[in-house]
Amino acid sequence: MTLPVSGSAPVAGGETRVQEASVPASAAPTFPRRILACLSLSPRAPMIAAETLRLARAANAECLFLHVGKNTPEAQAKLRNSMAEAGVDADAPLIVREGKAQPVITQVVQEQDIDLVVAGVLNRQASFRRHVQAVAGQIASRVPCSVLLLTHPQIEPPALERCVVSVDFDNLSGRMLRAILPWGRALGIRQWHIVHEYDPRDYYMPRSNAPAESRAARARRLGAFIRPFNWSGLHPHTLCLTNRHGGDAIWYSQVVRADLLCLPLSSRVQRFWERMFTFRLNVDIHALPCALLLYRDGLNDDVGEQDSEWNDSNAAETDARQQA
Repeated sequence: MTLPVSGSAPVAGGETRVQEASVPASAAPTFPRRILACLSLSPRAPMIAAETLRLARAANAECLFLHVGKNTPEAQAKLRNSMAEAGVDADAPLIVREGKAQPVITQVVQEQDIDLVVAGVLNRQASFRRHVQAVAGQIASRVPCSVLLLTHPQIEPPALERCVVSVDFDNLSGRMLRAILPWGRALGIRQWHIVHEYDPRDYYMPRSNAPAESRAARARRLGAFIRPFNWSGLHPHTLCLTNRHGGDAIWYSQVVRADLLCLPLSSRVQRFWERMFTFRLNVDIHALPCALLLYRDGLNDDVGEQDSEWNDSNAAETDARQQA
């Protein structure tokens, strides 16, 4: 059970609720700026397009559509019909290229300065495993931008209410919160669950000769980590989970019936995702319980844990970048 931190109040389930900060409302979202939606020639294509359109409108972002396959008149017509069914403008950019999915997506991301890729995943167990390992796992680990995986897209997307965000105490997690909070607020998300996963073996094998932290100490550190952010009008909760492989964050998302799970993805995390997509998803769950956002901003985070500590200067620098 986590302990209450300064400026917070306990809630049921061993969580901690951080009191709302008395700060002005956030500025307009600065993430994402350009979204790339990956469409297939399947009945789910209009749903992916509709979800992407909703996400783009909330951030006032540009939206492009991509199909990896043969560029035939029949394919173009079917894709345009799917986009029209979702309410996409007839002149919306549509790119059709042949090749393997991940290399083509990476190439388009670099050419078009994309900062978010949206793709769907199947939710049937056997197909889901093959799809995630063969496509989503490659996209997550190799595409040089953020990736949003949609598990249950709908042509008329329901309102988003609850979001789980898994953080480390580093620059990338800080930048992720700064980026997604205004976007989530614009999407109508009010309940935020901020979780920190850690390896309980740290009690016995401290890393980098640092003293091991107790669960209570980590809970206080998590509360202090999120306190500088703008929670005005939102309902944040914090919780520490004893797992370093992402499984507990996924489990917790299912428990609270989250609509979205957000995880930071840096060069240091790619090995974790490769392990997760080939092992933990097969063992722990049959399908992701909700949409999954893998946040990557392209900045260099390949540094030691102590060097990547989030601090006030990082927050000020990020705020200045968003206002620029």
